[in-house]
Amino acid sequence: MCKLKLTSPMPPSVNHYTGVRTIMKNGKPLSVVYETKEAKAYKATFKEMIIEQMKLQGWNHEVNDTQHFYVDAVFYFDRIDKDAANYEKCLSDTITETQL
Repeated sequence: MCKLKLTSPMPPSVNHYTGVRTIMKNGKPLSVVYETKEAKAYKATFKEMIIEQMKLQGWNHEVNDTQHFYVDAVFYFDRIDKDAANYEKCLSDTITETQL
């Protein structure tokens, strides 16, 4: 098993990952979901970190139809009432979007 160890900045929670705005289409209001600036900034930074660490750690992989990847994540919060599940979405999406 080949491991890639990463330390990520805290990703935005699902509450800050996307936003909703209303536009008018054919004279009717339509809700549109968009990715927030905070999420875009996180993704850009973390993608660069992933690529850099893959090179530094010599992490090579061959993707095939049966390949699986596992992510073990530890979140350190400033309060005890935060839910780690709210932070996994943006983190996982960023890893997936690197397409490496």
